Amino acid sequence: MALGKKGESQRLRVIESASYCLTQFGERGATFQAIATHCQLSQASVVKYLKTRDNIFPMVLDHWMSRARKITEESLLQIGSPEEKLRHYLRLQISLFFEKSDVNRVYLMLHYFASIDERFKVMNSQIKTIAQNRIADTITAGIADGSFRKVDAPLVAKTIHNNLVGYLLSSVTEISKPADLQMPKVLEDTCLSLVLKTP
Repeated sequence: MALGKKGESQRLRVIESASYCLTQFGERGATFQAIATHCQLSQASVVKYLKTRDNIFPMVLDHWMSRARKITEESLLQIGSPEEKLRHYLRLQISLFFEKSDVNRVYLMLHYFASIDERFKVMNSQIKTIAQNRIADTITAGIADGSFRKVDAPLVAKTIHNNLVGYLLSSVTEISKPADLQMPKVLEDTCLSLVLKTP
């Protein structure tokens, strides 16, 4: 059933407030009342969109991941060469991750929940598969047009994705040093070195 403009606006307010409460107060603190207070709607309105407390994290995760997927897909359509597409993809994922603290905290929570709950392990695997397939498709296109050397595209895509995730997770769970400001460029160059032809 379509929500209409007002209903969709309220649904987004509820999900973004749920995201805030979840990342600020934890799973126990993200109550329907806390969410309602934050988004200035009734508790009944919050329940209408979230249904149960078990839906809070999956709906918040889906909200941020769907948004990131849409932005990524639209953005990559503008890029021509596989090399620029891969560089742009890496930069964009870092930018989206740091855009709001809710986003990186939700991503951290996903990894924690995936370690203890099979449902979230499945969700994390699906997200990872989409990302790796996107990278592998770009690598395959680069091999086909001769700009990338011949490599095992799925394996290299997995390596690039794991490097990206490792960078993202460590950047929000460790104390940053001034030299870390160079890490996105180092990450980008390292990932591209796996596919670019050597002169």
